[in-house]
Amino acid sequence: MLKTILVSCLGLLLIRCQTNSVSTTPVESQAFYKMNIIRIALEQSEQPSINWEPQQRDCAGFVRFVYRNAINTKEPLWYAWDGTQKIPYANAELLVAKNFSKISDSISDVIQTGDILVFRRAGQKKEDEWHLMLLMESPWEQKKWLVTYHNGARSEAGGVKKIWMQDLLDVDGLDWKPTGENKNFVGVYRWNAWVK
Repeated sequence: MLKTILVSCLGLLLIRCQTNSVSTTPVESQAFYKMNIIRIALEQSEQPSINWEPQQRDCAGFVRFVYRNAINTKEPLWYAWDGTQKIPYANAELLVAKNFSKISDSISDVIQTGDILVFRRAGQKKEDEWHLMLLMESPWEQKKWLVTYHNGARSEAGGVKKIWMQDLLDVDGLDWKPTGENKNFVGVYRWNAWVK
């Protein structure tokens, strides 16, 4: 009997969380949405959803897809360059400029699931200049971080990759290391609706 009541209460809580809407104020039930972010990101690393349009499969498209589905909304989430109108599509530069706020110059104790690592490689083609990676706390171990991202390739090699943060920090070369020595690393950013 107690088990039935607990399961019913949990079900009602989940339904209530799913009906919360996104606004410019901090989104309530962040824990629920962040669990969705982890689930959806990991699902995309195994098999991209048929609902994720192939022409939008790049690093920014991955962030947009994960957030839209984690929040479970059909309404536009992203602010346009004017900062007032919401639009369904935003490239990496627009996501960073108007929709996410810098919270740290380095990986630190302030990072949370849903934050993004932002990289900018000056001198690249405009569509290749920015790169975003999504941070998630491991669902299996506290304080162990997983990084997921779309590698941006438009060919068969394109897809969502996942790597442990420590492995990313240990990889040879600096291009995608989230460290101060990497001139391409811009910082850690958080969705404006979750910045307090």
